[in-house]
Amino acid sequence: MGIEFKKFIPSLLVLVFSVPAAGQSDAVSELYQEAVELTEAGDMWGVIEVLDSIAELDPDYAPVYIDRGMIYRDLGELDLSLQDYTTAIELDTSFGSAYYGRGMTYFYMAEYENALADLEEAIILSPYESDYYNARGASFKALGQSELALQDFDRAIELDPESSSGYNNRGWLMYDMGNVQQAIDDLTIAVSLDPGNELAYMHRGVIYADMGEMELALQDFDRAIEIKPDYAQCISYRGDTYSAMGQMQKAIEDYNAAIALAPARDVIYFNRGLCYLEVGNYQGAADDLSMVISLNPADVEAYVNRVEASMNLGSYEAALEDLGTALEMGYDPGFIYNNMAVAHMNMGQYDTALEDLNQAVSHDPDNPDRYFTRGDYLWTIGDLEGSMADFERVLELDPNNLTAHLRMGFGYLSADQLEEANYHYSAAAELDPGDPDILYYRAYTNFRLENYDRALSDFDVLMQQVPDDPTYYSVRGWIYGKTGQTDRAMEDFATAIELDPYCKTAYLNRGETCLETGDYDQALEDLDRVIELDSYAAQAYYSRARVHEALGNDEAAQEDYATASSMGYYGQ
Repeated sequence: MGIEFKKFIPSLLVLVFSVPAAGQSDAVSELYQEAVELTEAGDMWGVIEVLDSIAELDPDYAPVYIDRGMIYRDLGELDLSLQDYTTAIELDTSFGSAYYGRGMTYFYMAEYENALADLEEAIILSPYESDYYNARGASFKALGQSELALQDFDRAIELDPESSSGYNNRGWLMYDMGNVQQAIDDLTIAVSLDPGNELAYMHRGVIYADMGEMELALQDFDRAIEIKPDYAQCISYRGDTYSAMGQMQKAIEDYNAAIALAPARDVIYFNRGLCYLEVGNYQGAADDLSMVISLNPADVEAYVNRVEASMNLGSYEAALEDLGTALEMGYDPGFIYNNMAVAHMNMGQYDTALEDLNQAVSHDPDNPDRYFTRGDYLWTIGDLEGSMADFERVLELDPNNLTAHLRMGFGYLSADQLEEANYHYSAAAELDPGDPDILYYRAYTNFRLENYDRALSDFDVLMQQVPDDPTYYSVRGWIYGKTGQTDRAMEDFATAIELDPYCKTAYLNRGETCLETGDYDQALEDLDRVIELDSYAAQAYYSRARVHEALGNDEAAQEDYATASSMGYYGQ
């Protein structure tokens, strides 16, 4: 993709073929006529055979080599094309078209310095050929000399204002130089001058996609493919657009079509592999990324992405092998060791996993993700102190890391360090005020700290967000009870039970609130209901023992106390 040159149109070959020189035999003239007829029939290898015959009849006639060199280039026979143009130049150095043709062949061989030298010679010989400036501009662009390329494209348009390819080339250069609007303008002119210019449509589509204008991009890609149905590159770019839009199935269909047309293009396999990862087709992803590696063994990203496929397939040894290869190729060691740790964890090699995580941190000490992963791992193996130290470091590097605040909150809450837990839940609530779980935990820590007004305030906001959660009514009712607002407490308990007649928390909290207010009959009824719903509810046995005790049912009280203690509950 990129630069456009004047298209080779077989029906116009008669205008390109050199006119036989005066005095040449009738046989040569007849052969040239035969070449024209074969060209119109699309038999380009037949044309080559005719030009071979002309060269045999007149081996010193330079134009025949120019004609044959052009056809060889368009047939993809670049070495043969180069030989013919060189022969033409050796025979006669006055043909600008010979230097132009050889320069174009060098360009397609990616020998841009050689291309530039020939195209400069062509322009000296023929300074008013728009195509020559287009080609030299392309060579400058390929060499990263954008300003010189722009001068040549401007000159090409000046010489031929109706040149669609000139506007296409300048537009694509403008995009590379960051002038997006000028690029769009030039490409729009290109397609207005030549509605059949599929390359200009594709270029404009790429720019629209980069701007996030996906529907406009799709329109341009569709038009380019309509013009040229076997346009593998454009079909692939349309697939990229569908992928960016989250339409993975359409993307995969386009990649399938592009691969059928261009089975050796590694980038299409790579992008289809990423789509397969996205939709969970991990074997398909692994196969595609393996194909990328076979086509381009130096593509480190293919190894890295194949790791994800292997991990999800449970092929941890394969994942480790790819990670090792990526590390040898110079990929980010922090990333590599982090993922090696994940593989070793899944293989049950926990000590090795921890060594990997330590390596990841040492190689990438300013990356909060490395500390987060190690902190998460330490949390799972019960090393709360080590885990909290890592999450604290995460917050030093990234103070707005929501998940780290939540981890710290959970950690401090489990250690009964309520002030610290409340601090982190408050920080998390500021970062994500719409998350009801965060508000719930902050309300809970406020309740435990006896900051009842703050706890109730959080529940008010929480229950506006989630008005139908019986647990929230149950807990708020409990807080109302603790603050002497018995009527409100009973209203909340009743609402919770109406929402969920099996809500154990509502019955337990109402039972304990009634115990505190002396409504023993209601307390006994509610606690019986909790035990009916959950025969292992130790706290309910303990609280019912207190009710029995208050009612003078000493034997029943002792029996419930014993049951609660057998479950490890001794009151709070």
